[in-house]
Amino acid sequence: MGFIIVFAAAIPAYLAGGAALLMGAGWLMALAVLSGTGLALAIIFTLIALTLDALRRPQNEEELAQPVR
Repeated sequence: MGFIIVFAAAIPAYLAGGAALLMGAGWLMALAVLSGTGLALAIIFTLIALTLDALRRPQNEEELAQPVR
């Protein structure tokens, strides 16, 4: 699951860094945009994955007592 999060965050991050470079920003600024975008997206995707995992887990004692099918 971690690989999917990193991969999904990397694509828009590289596009944002490339766009910053094409718009005339220096390579250091483009690298900062790339890193910031990738980090933000990785955090967002991680929180989404954790939320979905928590929602799939049983919430009450009756569901916990049921055997896994």
